[in-house]
Amino acid sequence: MKTLFPVADPTHIVIFALITALCLLGDSMLYVVLPIRYGEAGLASLWEVGIVLAANRLVRLPINPSV
Repeated sequence: MKTLFPVADPTHIVIFALITALCLLGDSMLYVVLPIRYGEAGLASLWEVGIVLAANRLVRLPINPSV
């Protein structure tokens, strides 16, 4: 009997989950760490941090449904 959705190799699922977790961690860290340590990122003031975070959000809004 054939299944409608064949089971994928578990190693592929684990690799995909780890990559996704790392990406989410990086995005979350951007919003937590950048306002605190903006000087080390090459930004001079908090308004520049706001522009960077707003640009990140504006790019992600149209991309999220396709991902």
